[in-house]
Amino acid sequence: MKDTLSNGAGGRLPDLAAVGLKGRRFAEVQRLAEELDGFWRELKSLDEVGTLQRIRELENDLASQRAHALRGGPEPDESVLEKEKANLEKIRQRIGDVRRAVGLAQQDLLAALGEIGPEALAEVQDKAQRHLRDAEKAAQRMSEALSEADKFAGVYEWLSSGGQRYTTPQPASVTIDEFIYQRQRALGLVDVGVL
Repeated sequence: MKDTLSNGAGGRLPDLAAVGLKGRRFAEVQRLAEELDGFWRELKSLDEVGTLQRIRELENDLASQRAHALRGGPEPDESVLEKEKANLEKIRQRIGDVRRAVGLAQQDLLAALGEIGPEALAEVQDKAQRHLRDAEKAAQRMSEALSEADKFAGVYEWLSSGGQRYTTPQPASVTIDEFIYQRQRALGLVDVGVL
C-alpha cells in the first residue's frame, strides 16, 4: 500500500487514508490531495516531447517523399503529419488546462489544510503516540530476547571450548529512545527549548 501521493515537483503528499486518517475531518483534504495527484499524473502522461519527435520524423520522411515525387514518384500523404500536429495542439491545450487546474487545486488544498483544526492534529498525535508506545514495548521485548540469547552464547562458548572459556552474559539493550524522541519532536509532543 502506498502512503504518499505526488505533488508534481518531485516531492510527495501524504495519503491520509493510507495511514489510517479517515473520517469527516480528513475527507476533504484527502479528496483534494487525490485530485491534485491525479492532475500531476495526467501532466506526466501527456507526451508533448514524444509528439514533437514524431512530428520531426514525419517532416523528415515527407521531405524525402516530396523529393522522390519531384523525380516522378508518388505524391506523399501529408494527412498523417497534419493529424500529429493537431494532436500536439490538443496536448498543449490540455497541458495548459491541467496546469491551471493544478493551481486551483493547490489553493483549495491549502485552504482545507488551514481549516483542519486542532482536533484533527490531536488525533494525528494520538495515533502516532500509540505506535511509539508499541515501538518502546517491542524494543523492550527485543532486549529481553537478546539477553536470553546471550546466556546461551556464553554456555555455547564454554561447551565448545571444552570448559576453557566462558564469557559472562551482558545485559543486552536495544534502545530506540533517540528515534522515539525525534518522532515526538516532529509531532509536537515535546517542548523544544531555544538555545
